[in-house]
Amino acid sequence: RKLMFISKLKEKNGAVLLLTGLSLFVIFSFFALVVDFGYIFVTKAELQNTADAAALTAISEIRNGETIARQKAESLAASYKVAGAPIVVTDSDIVFGNYNLTTNQFQPNGSKTNAVQIQARRTQTAPSGPLELFFARIFNKNTSNVRAVSIAVLDPRVIGVHGKNRLGGNSLLDCAVYGSLAGANSIL
Repeated sequence: RKLMFISKLKEKNGAVLLLTGLSLFVIFSFFALVVDFGYIFVTKAELQNTADAAALTAISEIRNGETIARQKAESLAASYKVAGAPIVVTDSDIVFGNYNLTTNQFQPNGSKTNAVQIQARRTQTAPSGPLELFFARIFNKNTSNVRAVSIAVLDPRVIGVHGKNRLGGNSLLDCAVYGSLAGANSIL
């Protein structure tokens, strides 16, 4: 049947124009998806960098109190550009808590503060707004919601900074900014 369809198209005038137009539409659609998906992935990496840096800044300032740590994290995050625009990390995006190093679980507002979780986002509800897309508009998709989360932990077992799962869904930075002595002294 397919051969009959192609042979009938050969007999009709304008069939090449129709097939060329259809092919161009398909190629342009794939191109649009590739460009927009690439843009989303680059934005996700930029958001992850912002969240990681803000989390490290907050945990390094935790010895001066949560208020100062929060201010420093927000200030640093604002200095980063994500998709060409400054990213705004609000108070609700910063959560101090306790990270259990045995179970690898973060407890928001835990009894002993040794960790901070920071969310950097370009979503509908974020002050920075959602990520504007380029070509997906032809499919009636104008924006995309992108977010990254990072947790920085004072780990008295490690001296220095240790990171893992950097570009995963939820990055976890096990970091000991001041080593075991400062880590033990900074537990609030």
